[in-house]
Amino acid sequence: MKMNKEKPSYLPKVALVRLHAAGKEVNDYRQELKGQGFTTNQFKHMKKADELWDGLELWVSMWNYDNHESWHLYRHCQSKQEVLQRVRQQRAAEQQEQRKPPLKRQLQTINSIRPSIDRARAQMREKNRRESRSDID
Repeated sequence: MKMNKEKPSYLPKVALVRLHAAGKEVNDYRQELKGQGFTTNQFKHMKKADELWDGLELWVSMWNYDNHESWHLYRHCQSKQEVLQRVRQQRAAEQQEQRKPPLKRQLQTINSIRPSIDRARAQMREKNRRESRSDID
């Protein structure tokens, strides 16, 4: 009698999920973790870490050994590399911003608010013209 010694390979339930971790403010973390000894800087770092993980796609799996009760990371190496790449990109952007001379940063700030300043000036000129015409009449 011939027996098939090969067992069928067990496959877990696998899903691709996208994390939505951002959106909380520091005060939300403070309320949630109240009385656990965290400092304000730690809450800020928690927010920053959640922003890095936000939108990350992960493969997760459910296995029979725990009766399909919990999700486990499945092939997470690629996701880990993606998070590390995000961290590197953010650090590089922060360093570039710090390398800019202070006057250049101030100029960028001024240029970003210039349209609203110009609108306010135009409104003031128009108002002054109307007032000066009414004084003449």
